[in-house]
Amino acid sequence: MKRQLWRIMIVVSATLPIMTMAWPISAADTKPRITGIYSDMSYHQESGDLVGTEIFVVYTPNEYVAFFQNWEGGSSRPVVVPVQVSGDTIAFKVPEPSLGAGEYIGRVGKTGFDGTVRYRRPDGTSGKAEPIHLKRKKSYWQ
Repeated sequence: MKRQLWRIMIVVSATLPIMTMAWPISAADTKPRITGIYSDMSYHQESGDLVGTEIFVVYTPNEYVAFFQNWEGGSSRPVVVPVQVSGDTIAFKVPEPSLGAGEYIGRVGKTGFDGTVRYRRPDGTSGKAEPIHLKRKKSYWQ
């Protein structure tokens, strides 16, 4: 019995370094997922209004897309837009006439989306960049 236990210990100790070399942890392994729900949507009891933005990023066979919805007491229909991804940065444009129409760019982390949005002015030009912070969490609708 002791002899067999020693054999097992020798085999395990000999293969352990090989196993750890086969599965190294790299920066790519710790990169946050792009896909997920990012939201700051909330119901305001005093006014009875639903306000905020919700983005649901998914991966299709060829690209990332976002389901986008913005509420300011009311809303337009949600839209689906293509998302450009570079590392942990995402960018997308929400077209008119959707509420929240503009250009969004920011970094995705484990806790959420932090970036800026450039809303379209009525004359069609881009406004100044405004900060946007959306937490990674369940959808308001769940």
